[in-house]
Amino acid sequence: MTDYTLNEKILLCSIIKDDSGNTFFDVSTQLTAEDFQDSRNGIIYSAIFDVINNKQQISFSAIINILKNKHQEEIISNDYLNEILESYSYTTVPISDLVNEIKDRSLLNTFIKSLQDIVTSSKQQAISNISDFIGKSEENILKVTSQRRNAPVMKMEQVSTSIVNKLIDQTEKYKKFGIKPDGITGLKSGFEDLDRITRGFNESEYIIIGARPSVGKTALAIQFILNVAFSKTPVLFFSLEMDDLAIGLRMINNLSQLSLEQINSLMIKKGSKYNALISEDDRRNIDEISKLQTALIRLSTLPIILDTNPGTKIGDIESKARKQFNSSHGQIGMIVIDYLQLITCPMPGRTRNDEIQQVSGRLKQLARDLKVPIVVLSQLSRDSEKDGKGGKATREPRMSDLRDSGSIEQDADKIFILTRDDYQKAEEEDADRNKSDVSSLQLHLLKNRNGRIGKVSLIYNKVYCTFNSLYNEDDKNYF
Repeated sequence: MTDYTLNEKILLCSIIKDDSGNTFFDVSTQLTAEDFQDSRNGIIYSAIFDVINNKQQISFSAIINILKNKHQEEIISNDYLNEILESYSYTTVPISDLVNEIKDRSLLNTFIKSLQDIVTSSKQQAISNISDFIGKSEENILKVTSQRRNAPVMKMEQVSTSIVNKLIDQTEKYKKFGIKPDGITGLKSGFEDLDRITRGFNESEYIIIGARPSVGKTALAIQFILNVAFSKTPVLFFSLEMDDLAIGLRMINNLSQLSLEQINSLMIKKGSKYNALISEDDRRNIDEISKLQTALIRLSTLPIILDTNPGTKIGDIESKARKQFNSSHGQIGMIVIDYLQLITCPMPGRTRNDEIQQVSGRLKQLARDLKVPIVVLSQLSRDSEKDGKGGKATREPRMSDLRDSGSIEQDADKIFILTRDDYQKAEEEDADRNKSDVSSLQLHLLKNRNGRIGKVSLIYNKVYCTFNSLYNEDDKNYF
């Protein structure tokens, strides 16, 4: 049977024998006293922290004094300290390997205990809500898995090598798929003006798109999803506001260039399939049915995965995203969530702002873990419609307009706010404009962690829920 505690003794001996203290400082950022399987080793490791805090040099005598002050000398005998000293003969093992072994073993023990706690809890009390029980169990497990080994610090030589390797991989991708290099390193949005600013939706990015209700943020998100899916890149879409049928109709509305009124007016015979529609009246609506069938066939081939459970918890999103990512062998290219304020995060005794902060931080971490862009829609506060004098706002949007904006502003890699001309105008001024089927929208990029900010003008067809770029000479100042 392997003596895992021997590695702990070797590591402690290596720390104590290093007069420079560098070994301790390297290890101290990666291990805690609780990571040691033998509690005596954890006590000694904790005592070393006290020695450093007292600005003393690490030594056996300094450690013994700390143990005496804490009345722990009886727990750690001189014989045991000698065992640690004798383990020095095994120190050919690299320190990094010792740390990794101890951390992994600690994580495994914590993981097993979490599983055991779940089983015990299920047996000791009746489970009234199985979905909630499973959700909380998954959250507890995710807390453990999120503690998996951190990446080590990197020297600039290693970073430079990583950059070269990334460029090589990128070049091979261009050659394989016949892509002409254009500076766009992420998934293309379908709007060239936008991609020139953002360089696309890049891996590990946490992206926020904010707008007031009915401005068009869901329609724009669906347009992004379709455009990315057309490139054969799988997209996972969490909709907490609309069901799968409503989303499907929105997508068909976009693809078929038929209004929802036209689609819902079609008479389709029983027995029809998405790739073989039969009209109840062969003499009417032939063109519309043909457009609908073409759109249905096209939609059926797109790699889009929908999850439309209302009231979804952040733990559910994390779990489902990881499952889809693993089952697709890492092929999920983008995740879209509609919308942030509908995600729940049970935190008894805490405010909703605390919950949003937790949700936002976990979504950012999920993007980093899966190395995919996560696009999240967000509401704007009511104050974003005001000009500070009680009137309708005519000012440019700000990041602080985001509802519960504090943590979102910090976490997000990119923040967009969508505004619409006919929405911004006072009601008495835009009564006629609201009747128009077409609106001009501005997509304001207010934060871009890895590039410049800017603004892109779009034309929004409210009948078909489609978007097209509109180049505006006034936007030159943003680029």
